Amino acid sequence: AFSVLVQLYARSRQLDTASVCFARLRNASPWCRFGCRCLETPHHLFVECRRFAETRNRLSQEVFDATSVLLREAKTSLPTMELYLRSARHLFVDDAVWPVHASRYYLGTVPAINPSCQVSTALGTKIAHTWHIASIRLAAQIWGNYRRIVNPSVGKAQRSFDLPTHLQHLHPRS
Repeated sequence: AFSVLVQLYARSRQLDTASVCFARLRNASPWCRFGCRCLETPHHLFVECRRFAETRNRLSQEVFDATSVLLREAKTSLPTMELYLRSARHLFVDDAVWPVHASRYYLGTVPAINPSCQVSTALGTKIAHTWHIASIRLAAQIWGNYRRIVNPSVGKAQRSFDLPTHLQHLHPRS
């Protein structure tokens, strides 16, 4: 559910990145909070920001490995395999595999493959599914990490409450 919300907010330009907060509220600097010298936009956070490079690289390797296994099991030709693996390797970066060379994985999309190198519908669906699931997982991981770093106290507040006398033994105070 969280990854769906990240996609929805990214698609509707509602993620509260520094550049969005600056444009709407003028209450913060629009620059990346992690020291990058560029605007903190959703595209920057999900595709370019150095802070999340390790997470992107790890998931990129997982996608590459999973795609490679699928293609080998289907006994795909070498040129087709190379094309799909190149796209898998560049799924999370700006590259020519994406329209206008800009990755949009965090919006829940995957790049199209050249029709001359198509594989069976079943294999194409498995690959697209693998890429899509990895993409939404990565977007959710990056956004979750970002929110925890930017707002470290959110979700950690101590909740105090008083139980009725006859139930106080269930929640002893320390």
